[in-house]
Amino acid sequence: MEGFNTHRHGNNPLEKQIHDLFIKDYTGYNNVDRIVFGTTDGITPAGYIKDDREMQIVISTVQWMMSPVGQGLLDKMGFKKMSNEEKIIEWVKSQTETSIINLTILTDNF
Repeated sequence: MEGFNTHRHGNNPLEKQIHDLFIKDYTGYNNVDRIVFGTTDGITPAGYIKDDREMQIVISTVQWMMSPVGQGLLDKMGFKKMSNEEKIIEWVKSQTETSIINLTILTDNF
């Protein structure tokens, strides 16, 4: 199973990466059904993908998020691509800011 427009993978490795990762990690055991339709009880899908074409549409939509147009949408929404190193730095900064705020509140009370 694969999405539509896989010919673009050669020019855009991010599209291929998310396409392949989504297929590997999410297309088994009704995971896509739960993503698309939600669940009735936290486990059981509220609906089911009917055929391969519907699955291709879902996979292609996920793949599209890494296309230049999809990236433009994500950028407009404030999403930012970050390396693991950048994520760690951002987390440390957020923890430091929280600690400084907590320390200020604590010292103001003495």
